[in-house]
Order: sequence, then C-alpha cells, then structure tokens
Amino acid sequence: GVMNASTDREITTYWCKVARPHFDIALDLLVDMVCNPLFDANELEKERSVILEELAMSNDHPDARAGLLIDETMWPNQALGRDVGGSHESVSKLNRDAMMRFVTHQYVPSNAVVSVAGNVTHEEVVESFHRYYANAFCVRVPKNLCELRPVPKIIRDHDHIEAVAINGMPHDTLEPRRMGRDA
Repeated sequence: GVMNASTDREITTYWCKVARPHFDIALDLLVDMVCNPLFDANELEKERSVILEELAMSNDHPDARAGLLIDETMWPNQALGRDVGGSHESVSKLNRDAMMRFVTHQYVPSNAVVSVAGNVTHEEVVESFHRYYANAFCVRVPKNLCELRPVPKIIRDHDHIEAVAINGMPHDTLEPRRMGRDA
C-alpha cells in the first residue's frame, strides 16, 4: 500500500491506501504514527533542511509568492496569513520538545476526523479504531470564527518576467443557510 501525510493551514492529514486484507495493520500503523511519533533528531534535521529550502524556493516562483502575499493581505496577523511551511526563523528554532508539546495538545480525539472508504463496514472501522486508539473520538466545530474585512492592496514584489494577479474575496463559508441549516 501507500502511506503519506500533508499539511495545510488548518489541517494535517495522515492517510493510507491499502488492499482490504491489510486494513487493520495499516490503521494500527497510522494511529501509531499519529499518536506516538518518534521525531528522531537526525530525521528532524534532514526535514528542517528540506523545509528551509522549500521556503526559499517559494520566493522564486511568482505564483507561489502571489499566493503568500494575498494570504498576508487577507488575513493579517493571523495564522491563515502566514506560509504553511513557517518562516525561516520559526523553522530554525523548532525542536523536538516543541513538536511533542504540539502533538500532545492538538492530536487529541476532539480534534480528529476519521474517514474510511472502501470494502469495510462502519462497525469494523469503529471496532478497529478503538482497538488501536482506546479513547472515544468526535468532531469539534469551531465556535468563534474570525471576522474578515476586505483590504485592497497592490503589491509589487521582486522583478519577474511573469505576472500573477489574485483577487481575494472574504465571505462566510460557514453561514448557516449555505450549510443547509436554519439561521
């Protein structure tokens, strides 16, 4: 099978795709990786180098830089307005203890969504999940959403051959009527 992970501004996903006979072992491994990360010092240093290189490269690509600039403009002084990869300073300072604290406080059942598709029943998934992760799990919906305001801004950044324009429009995607609920 295949296992991987990805990070975005508000979500980190850990996923695997395996043949049905390997479901239990894949789930066991996935839960173990999420709940009991090793964060080996040598591997952390390798990944730090990769991330710092990726951060530097994002400034060399006008479309990536434009995306970062619109995020900074739309969500100033907020996590959504910062690069997903962090800054050179934050990545350089990150250490194993800080990462373990983050996992301990954020990787909890109330912050988790488990999604399974394929030739497996709901009951099998719940039974297997509880076998490998004894705590109950639930989905938490954020109660306080930030209020966004439009901020017109034109930014000329670096001298590039190509130009990128992005138009950002703030809106309330969780407005009750749009979600099929009464206000």
